[in-house]
Formats: sequence, C-alpha cells, structure tokens
Amino acid sequence: MPKIFISYRRDDTAAWAGRMFDHLKQPFGSANIFMDVDTIRPGADFVEVLEKAVSACDVLIVVIGKNWLNVTDRQGRRRLDDPNDFVRIEIMTGLKRDILVIPVLVDNADMPRQDELPAPLAPLSRRNAIEIRHARFDADLAGLIKHLQPIPQPQPSSIKEKDMPPAGDPDPEERQRAAPEPSPAVPVDPSLVESLIEACKAGRLEEVKTLLNQGADPDAKYKEGWTVLMAAADQGYLEVVKILLEKGADPNAKDGRTVLSLTARNNPIKVLKRLFHMGADPNAKDKLGDTALILAALNGHLEVAKLLLEKGVDPNVRATDGRTVLDVVPAECRSELSEMVKASLRRGKA
Repeated sequence: MPKIFISYRRDDTAAWAGRMFDHLKQPFGSANIFMDVDTIRPGADFVEVLEKAVSACDVLIVVIGKNWLNVTDRQGRRRLDDPNDFVRIEIMTGLKRDILVIPVLVDNADMPRQDELPAPLAPLSRRNAIEIRHARFDADLAGLIKHLQPIPQPQPSSIKEKDMPPAGDPDPEERQRAAPEPSPAVPVDPSLVESLIEACKAGRLEEVKTLLNQGADPDAKYKEGWTVLMAAADQGYLEVVKILLEKGADPNAKDGRTVLSLTARNNPIKVLKRLFHMGADPNAKDKLGDTALILAALNGHLEVAKLLLEKGVDPNVRATDGRTVLDVVPAECRSELSEMVKASLRRGKA
C-alpha cells in the first residue's frame, strides 16, 4: 500500500486538498495519507521534519491551483523563491529522493513552465500532470486512484492457447536469463507476475510461496520499477523477504533506490539483518548517491544506524547535498548518533 503525501497551499487549494484526502483515505487508508505537518514542536528544525515526512512516503501529490505559482508573503515576495517555504521544501525533497511526484491541477490551473519555477523545482515542469475538475471531481479522482493502485490482475481465461509457448520451447524465464532482452515472441503468463506483486505488497506469505513454486520470478518488477523484494522489505514483511531471498531474489537490486535504503527509512530491523545475512551491500548507494545510513539518520532510526555502522558502513558518508549523517539526523538524536559514529571510527582504527 503506497504512502501518499499531499502538498498544497492553505490559501490556494486547502478545500481541494481536504476533499482529495477524504477520497484517497477510502482505498488507501487514512494512516497512509499525510496532508499536514502540524506537530512540529517548538525548537525543532522544520526543514528536517518536512524532509523526514516526505521521505517516508512513496508518492508526493502537488496540488496546484490558479494562485499556486505566484502566492506572496507579507513583504510581497513570491513564496516559492523562499528557501524556507514549506511547499518548496516538500517538492525539492520529493524530487531529490526520487519519489513519484504527481502534479494535480485544480480550479482550471495551468501547469507551470520550467522558466516560471525556481531552479530547484524546475524538474517538476517535466512531470506529467493530472487535472481534477469541479464538475468531474469523482471521475477525475478515480483516474488518479487507478494510477496509484496496482495494475489489475488479468483473468486466467484471458490467456489464450495460441498465446502459450509451443511445446519444446525453452522456459520463458530461462530464455530471459540467456539473452540481454527477452524476445517478445515468447509470452510469459502475466497473472503469475501480477499475483506475486500483489501477494508481496500485502504480505500474503502462503500465496507468495505457491506462486514462486509455480515459477514466478523472485526478482519480478512492477510498474514503478521496484522489485517484489523491495515491496516486501519496504513494508517490513520479514517472512516474505526470507522466502524471496531463498528463491534467489537479489538483495542488492536497485531502481533509483536500493532494497536497503527502502528498508532503512522504515526501521524494520529484522528485515535489515536478513538482507545482510543474504549478502546485501551496506554501502550500496541509490542513484542519488545516498546510502541506507543517510536515510536511517534522516528518519532518526538510531537502531538501524547502529546496525549499519556495525556492518562496516562508512561513517563519513555524505548526502547528495554534502551534509553528513550528523547534519541530517534530527537534533534530538544527534548526540547519540555522534557517539555511534565515534565508536565506528575507533573500530576502524583498531
């Protein structure tokens, strides 16, 4: 089940965002929808809080109304140009962390052009937008929900006999491994892949075992590019992770993020230990150059950080913006993490 963050401006699209929240919580659950960070305590670094909140999600929905681009502060300055603007921080974090960012245009708003956005937000202009209209709100939002939900499973009856591999042909999975690209002439039963995806995302262990025994690929990917191991690890389904690894799933698979980085952000320590047991590289970097230690620190997961440091992660690793683990960790965790880093450095010198 994806975790969704709704970014909006209260003086521009608050009503739209609230209505979207009410509709999205039905299929995805209110616990998986985040709309406001109202619990930033006095003295907390709000940039760290926002980065942590957005980084914990899989999808960032950016609600754009007619005034979104040009809303100004009391001094008449455009808010998007302020480095401390909440909306700007949310979008920058989503783009930087390779989260699925979906612009949602409401109230007949136009998609901002690249030259209208601050440089750090320019990539937003290249993200395909979805329009939600007042008169077709339910239908338009249903389209967004369908996009966020898994691809429906094909019925077995949709696979015709003429579409099956001729007798004597090599197994489709074996052919895929033997060639750089699978031949489109050899169809693979899509129901196995889709069923495995759904079972792994929901943590249905017995179903996962059955599908793997029927020949489903333990490294199967779904439309977002994640492998089924990534999905199971992200949700903390330890037993599902175990069986996938036993069947040959790659613990170092990556598609933007790595299996470890996805796991580290959510703190399932037992899953991390199993991944290490099966050969996961503790220093693996995602395509942004960040390691699991950076994400663990960013989310304040000290137990995960301790495990990673014990496994030999470089304590001097830096985030893509040049900050160290002690820079990105929440202030209340900094002292304890500092001691862990010092202990790791001492072990390295011993």
